[in-house]
Amino acid sequence: MGRTLGLDLGTNSIGWAIIENNKIIQKGVRVLPNNEFRKEESRIKRTNLISEIKTNSRLIALIFLTLSLFGMGILMPKFWQFWLNLGIAGIFTTLTIERKR
Repeated sequence: MGRTLGLDLGTNSIGWAIIENNKIIQKGVRVLPNNEFRKEESRIKRTNLISEIKTNSRLIALIFLTLSLFGMGILMPKFWQFWLNLGIAGIFTTLTIERKR
């Protein structure tokens, strides 16, 4: 019978063994570094993503509010100038937020 290489792949290690005639000839393990840098990098990415979601949610809410104000101008034609002015103010606010990014 020939030789067989057995591998055990773990998250932080790789184990190996060479088997011949149902007996282990050689064996070993390679432990990988802890990757603290990768953990810190993923934490920073997660923090940046949460911050970006918060910023985008504010922007989406502001756009929705602006469109709602224009809709109020259509529903209440007596005060259309008031709603139009508020809608235009919302547009300028949205553009200002986008420009600061």
